[in-house]
Amino acid sequence: MTASAFILVAAALASAAPKPEVRNVRIYTPKVFVSRARSDSDAIVTGQFRVDMSFARATAKKPVARLVSVCEVNGALVAHNVFLDRPHTCDAMKSGDIMAAFKQAGIDIPFKEREQAYSDPAKFTPLLPEVLKSAYSSAVYGTAEVNRGFFRLGRSTAPPKVVAYRIELWQNGAMVASWDSPKTGLGKYAMPDDWYVWKKHPQKFKYVDVR
Repeated sequence: MTASAFILVAAALASAAPKPEVRNVRIYTPKVFVSRARSDSDAIVTGQFRVDMSFARATAKKPVARLVSVCEVNGALVAHNVFLDRPHTCDAMKSGDIMAAFKQAGIDIPFKEREQAYSDPAKFTPLLPEVLKSAYSSAVYGTAEVNRGFFRLGRSTAPPKVVAYRIELWQNGAMVASWDSPKTGLGKYAMPDDWYVWKKHPQKFKYVDVR
């Protein structure tokens, strides 16, 4: 598909109202924090949460959980964007997985548009394969192990911390549920209300896509 054809397809997808195939979605026990396996190791952002949902049919397009967080690292605010599509793991979706979904749909994304497309669940979740509801009706993401997690922050001169985080569930092009961490103590950071909108505030945050 040519670049111009891709633009037409993208416009058609944008104009069509997303129709989620899951319902009654609830996000439970979200806990995301900084841990270290050892005192001399890289900091790890870890945690666990559960998403319960019901399905109208026995199968549906694969749901994807999005974890977006802001961490204070060496005095800077760093935003991380993680997509999780496999329950009972803390492994992020890879760029190759998302690219494969576009290719399977016959969409060849121009190189300069790939980064944005890979970061937008409204674009790639309608293209994901069907999954059985039994695997996702009560999906746990993350791990209880403190030496594993969603991503690493690296070493820092001062203890890093998770400032804020948000969990969203996306399915078939629509966000069907979200959960936000408490805003207590955020005043000193002057966080924008829409801080979780990806790459909207480049002067405020350093952005990192976890893949």
